[in-house]
Amino acid sequence: GDNRLGPDRPLLPDQVLGRVTDQVVVPALAPVPLVVALGGLRWSARQRRRAEAEAWRDALPDAVDLFAVALGGGVTVPVALPIVASRAPPPVGPALAEAHRRTSHGEPLADSLGRVADAASATRPLVAVLVAAHHDGVPVADAMARLAADERAARRRAVEARARRVPVRML
Repeated sequence: GDNRLGPDRPLLPDQVLGRVTDQVVVPALAPVPLVVALGGLRWSARQRRRAEAEAWRDALPDAVDLFAVALGGGVTVPVALPIVASRAPPPVGPALAEAHRRTSHGEPLADSLGRVADAASATRPLVAVLVAAHHDGVPVADAMARLAADERAARRRAVEARARRVPVRML
């Protein structure tokens, strides 16, 4: 038979439901894929920021230890900067290398190190000690030793926290 309805034929219940679905439900659900995609992008961006923060936290204790050795050996901050930058793991090493590049092109050390602190707030204590050592001539051996111990402890806690989450993910 002919499924088309004429002007004088009444609609059957399944035809009414079909028209309601086509005219009301489908347009109402049209934004759902977009909402799901945007939610996925937001989750992905959050995961990326979390991974970047973990990378900074994981690399920072090594950089602090390297500065402690260099500065403890009598090297000044401007001389220690490229030495540590070449040996510190990413992302700290490349950020310090950029700070050295900017300093070698005339930017004040405090400003170039401030950019490192702006990139990752975890580096603020290190930057504060380095700037104080450079500008004020403050002896930094004790401060660096405390900072290094604090950063290693923070890294250990972060690694332990990640390890505790592994069994949950495996389930």
